[in-house]
Amino acid sequence: MKKNSITLTLLIMLFSSVIIAQEKHPAVLYMEQVSVVHKDISKRTWNYLSTAANSKNLRKINNKRLKLVKTIATAKKEVSKMKSYEGSTTYRDAVVKFLDINEKVMNEDFGKLMDMEEVSEQSYDAMEAYFLAKDIANQKLQDAGDELSASEKEFAEKNGITLTESESDLGKKIKAASEVFGYHREIYLIFFKSFKQEAYLITAMGGNDIAAIEQNKNALIKVAKEGIAELEKKDSFKGNKMLINECKKVLNFYIQEAENDIQLLTEYLIENEKIGKAKKALEKNKKKTQKDVDTFNEMVNDVNAKSQKVNEQMAKSNNKRSQLIDGWNNSVLQFTSKYVPKN
Repeated sequence: MKKNSITLTLLIMLFSSVIIAQEKHPAVLYMEQVSVVHKDISKRTWNYLSTAANSKNLRKINNKRLKLVKTIATAKKEVSKMKSYEGSTTYRDAVVKFLDINEKVMNEDFGKLMDMEEVSEQSYDAMEAYFLAKDIANQKLQDAGDELSASEKEFAEKNGITLTESESDLGKKIKAASEVFGYHREIYLIFFKSFKQEAYLITAMGGNDIAAIEQNKNALIKVAKEGIAELEKKDSFKGNKMLINECKKVLNFYIQEAENDIQLLTEYLIENEKIGKAKKALEKNKKKTQKDVDTFNEMVNDVNAKSQKVNEQMAKSNNKRSQLIDGWNNSVLQFTSKYVPKN
């Protein structure tokens, strides 16, 4: 079950939107020259985020990222060419530094994240490492943004400019998308932990390893119940409990599967082992009677009947699992599409 781009973490807004008093002040015009470059960056940022939320195509998402990197690089060059203000390049240099950090993080850190995403589903630890790397990358952007904000305020104060915080429409969309991705991530990690544990159980089942089946079965029951307990504590998203409800359905299935369906399989495997031993004993018994043969044949018939039941039950489980995973995936797409529009 690929999460693909749906869980991509939001990039911070690259420039704060401000309403500036004293509109004819030369310092205001200078700040406006710098702030103009953020418009294209904001658009590219939104294109990237919207694609991440509404597409499973990693190549398409990566192309949006590369276009954003290129836009940031172009903006950095434009700002670098700006003249000083009253002999000082402090503010200009602060903006250049900010853009430089953003360019590197988007190009290098987020580039590596694309590679990490390919292997993130190999284990829960790999998934956590993937999200941690996202947090680190976003923290770099946040720190750079905080530093630039301080420089903006310092420049404004020195030149008698009053800055009033304001959000553009794009800024509001990006902020909203950040909340959506963050909420989805919390539920997704709960889902993925049990999802991965069931995968280990299925592998053990495929190898007919009774000890491994029991170990992974018990582990699945534990993590699924813990997951449901976590979900019970989660708030809805603006009154929407779609992700919570769909995740619960999957986890409850895992519990039912582990506690009931797997028991039938292990009983069959145990009896099948007994058949193997009985066959060897019968073959070595030179004084075997017809009764011994009949008893063995009855055991074989019982095991074959149980095998049929196991196959039927596994088919039902596989079908149910497929339906629930599809339900989960569809709920994610519906959820993100609802709160992160394409345009």
